[in-house]
Amino acid sequence: MNKAIRLNLRYRTDPERIRRVLPPLLEPDDEAVVLVDYALIDLEEAFRNIFVPGPYYESGFHVSAKYRGKRGVFQIGMPLNHDWGRTMGREYVGYHKKDGKVEIEVEGDTVRACLWRRGALIHRIESVTTNKPAHPLNWFREFGYGAFLYRFRLNSDWRQGPLSNGPVELWRLGGNDHEYPTEMIIGDSLPSACDLKLTKFEFVDPSPLDPCCEFPPLELLAVTYHGVFWEKQLLPPRIAARPGSAEEGMFGPGSVFLEAVDKTAFEPWTFIGHDRPITKGRSWCPAGWPDSTTAMRLTAQEVQDYRSRQCISLAPVNLIDIEMEVTPENHARTLPPQCKRGDRPVVRILAVQVGASDISSLPFNELWLFSRCEADGKPAYYALSHIVDGGGDVIYGRETLGYPSKMGTIELKLENNNIAVYGRRLDRDFFHCAATISPKAKPSRKDELAVLGIQMQPFKTEQAPYAELMLQPWEVHCGNLREAVAGDVKIDFPDSQSPGFIGRPDPWFELQPCRVIRLSMSQGEIHRRPAKSLGALPNFLPYYIERYDGIFGANLDKLILEGSKASFFVDKNLKTLGVA
Repeated sequence: MNKAIRLNLRYRTDPERIRRVLPPLLEPDDEAVVLVDYALIDLEEAFRNIFVPGPYYESGFHVSAKYRGKRGVFQIGMPLNHDWGRTMGREYVGYHKKDGKVEIEVEGDTVRACLWRRGALIHRIESVTTNKPAHPLNWFREFGYGAFLYRFRLNSDWRQGPLSNGPVELWRLGGNDHEYPTEMIIGDSLPSACDLKLTKFEFVDPSPLDPCCEFPPLELLAVTYHGVFWEKQLLPPRIAARPGSAEEGMFGPGSVFLEAVDKTAFEPWTFIGHDRPITKGRSWCPAGWPDSTTAMRLTAQEVQDYRSRQCISLAPVNLIDIEMEVTPENHARTLPPQCKRGDRPVVRILAVQVGASDISSLPFNELWLFSRCEADGKPAYYALSHIVDGGGDVIYGRETLGYPSKMGTIELKLENNNIAVYGRRLDRDFFHCAATISPKAKPSRKDELAVLGIQMQPFKTEQAPYAELMLQPWEVHCGNLREAVAGDVKIDFPDSQSPGFIGRPDPWFELQPCRVIRLSMSQGEIHRRPAKSLGALPNFLPYYIERYDGIFGANLDKLILEGSKASFFVDKNLKTLGVA
């Protein structure tokens, strides 16, 4: 049985708490209201797809606001647990979506939900459903007034300031210019009201990375529940709008540009939709937070401290470094035109176990796949794939530096002289490696890597997508360096299918045939320096579509049913895009 569940909370809060977080061009609404929603879509295995590859959980947190007298909501955050919904939501809509863990449980008439992120339990709710219809005012998030969203990019060279050279724009998603619907619609498939007297909502672990606790609930206004269950089709039954009904008035235009934002005025709000800066695993937190200050904006001193950073540090790390030779034909098919092939058809794999970093407040593992090349007149490594586990970053590096970051399961086993690495994502293994390491250590060394990525600019509905080729210098400090005998290294690139319509994403198997040149293990540090743009990357989509697991285009329902055709090879992606 397939199911879709939504639980929505609406409450009144302190108006001053909302006023202090609103960026330029927004002002407080007449009512200081917070909207919290929890959503779940769960499909039978046969129907799973790139959008819903397993139980899809999401939670939104919005506060009321106005733009030039027009009412709407401003998004504080929207964590969810799958890549495709997060990346499409951020890059093509402007949502402040992040990675996170949402839980929803229904037991009889009782429904419970909570949000976890970066090891913190952010908020949780428990309520009891009734047979009474919910008022349209208390339905799902953007219905009615619409959501105000800011589109911009961070600067890859933070020494110049936190904002990129591009514009900052305010957009509105959904909603309309009419009065909010006040009619009641009674129907079996529509949301029902929950009992406020039996509702418990609380913030548990205050986190400046997700500062929802800044908005204390002063009065619960409504809780609604909507559960839909169905069989024998991919998507849930849709609620059809009825002419003249309240529901018809809730659906407005998709995305509308409102106004360009003054960048100097907006600078303190640069990290809305991102995690606040982090140093050695600890998030920056303003003095007096949350009582007298907000974590939604940077102080002047924090902006200055951010600009003065020398590098993004990952330390300590355990590092497994693998170089492999592939066929010249396959190597050439992976590289954008600005990247010359270089002298050898080589790919490089870095498996990294990170203890502390300036990227995340948690330890994490990550797995990189690079294609060696030349760019900007020097040897470089073009990032083909970057998979991180639960504590890693999939937002900053992807949007600011152009890295192909996704969430997965990365396991590194380091036992005595034996090492093993496993990579798994979307219900399929994509990489296995095992080797025996020499006990004899070699002299420490420092590797310098010029890492290339594709940074896509925020999507504009009236323009073609635009991207730039980015270069970030890395310094990899390797101590206690030990190597394996290349001929004894066992590497496997499974090519099995994922369930349902998912296909075969993360096509590392395309690298075959290949030959291991070397494998080493070390302990040390990685320092990532300010990056720069190498210029526009025309016709970049064939090189970018793998980052969407091969699903990109206008007819998304049809493409999702066809399954992932993701490829590192540009000629295959041209066929997927229908331009070859």
